[in-house]
Amino acid sequence: MQFRGDADSHYKVLRFHEVWHWDDWAVGGFFAPIIKSLLKMKHETTDFPDYVKTVAEEDAFIEAIKKHENVILDKDSIKKNPPIRLIA
Repeated sequence: MQFRGDADSHYKVLRFHEVWHWDDWAVGGFFAPIIKSLLKMKHETTDFPDYVKTVAEEDAFIEAIKKHENVILDKDSIKKNPPIRLIA
């Protein structure tokens, strides 16, 4: 544990929290498969955003999710489903 301060200042540690950080949390590591499946479920049960009107825009949206979040969506599964979305 690192502590910044004067060693003679008589600070007393009352609480301590552990923080974990991943730069690529959905790319690799222990939680990656779980996170990817939950992101896929979240996107597929939310429906397309309001600005997506055409088939080409739907394809571009799916490709953007794949590029930015490394999650491959099934176009036929994208429809609003609030109970399942709540789980994700």
